[in-house]
Amino acid sequence: MSARQDATVIVVGSTASMLPHALFRRGVDAMGGIRLTDPDSLFNILAEGGSGYHFFGKSAEKILMVKTAT
Repeated sequence: MSARQDATVIVVGSTASMLPHALFRRGVDAMGGIRLTDPDSLFNILAEGGSGYHFFGKSAEKILMVKTAT
């Protein structure tokens, strides 16, 4: 699948930010994901049935990466 030349391509998901350079090379303009700031705490919250309401701002933060001109 390919996007129109004038389209802005954005990939969003918790693991989207793992390979930013590979996706940017393939035409993605921006990626939204999360950065773990306290992985142990995050995994404990998830094991207890917690969700984003419980860990964002404490164990993880939302991030946006935008492709820059080279």
